[in-house]
Amino acid sequence: HIWTSPALVREVVPVIVATLSALMPAQAPVFVQNARLFLSDLGAIDAKYARIFGQAPLRRSLVLHNAYAPLIGHYGLTGIDSVTGEGNHLAGTRKVAGLRQMLVSGDIQCVLQDVGESETAGMRALLDGVVVKRVELDPMGTTVENRRDGFLVFFEQLVAAFAACSVV
Repeated sequence: HIWTSPALVREVVPVIVATLSALMPAQAPVFVQNARLFLSDLGAIDAKYARIFGQAPLRRSLVLHNAYAPLIGHYGLTGIDSVTGEGNHLAGTRKVAGLRQMLVSGDIQCVLQDVGESETAGMRALLDGVVVKRVELDPMGTTVENRRDGFLVFFEQLVAAFAACSVV
């Protein structure tokens, strides 16, 4: 899930530019210029959210799976628990019961849910009867138009959702 970390995205852009330039040498200057603009815009979004996350206290939050680990690590978002563990293996009963207790007691103050996740049996069981702030994530960018800056729009929406859930 490299697309969730600006640092990882910055690493892959030169590879994409080199690959496309090798396939279409006449277009290489366009690829290089587009990459510069893209990286500048991505840098601005990254800096904006680094400031937001760095200046505010953070809520204890919960995501269903650890696919967001690159984003969480990039911004140093401590206090975000995941229902799944390494490799997205399902959590055991003890962990789920512990997370449920943290939700019921108010220790976890926000839940980030992928589009449609609230409908899964596991999330219904975990969240049934719990009053907690919920923020929807759109990890596939289903609401983002296919346009030149589509990834930047997608990425900002993703990070903004984490800010809406995590920042007090």
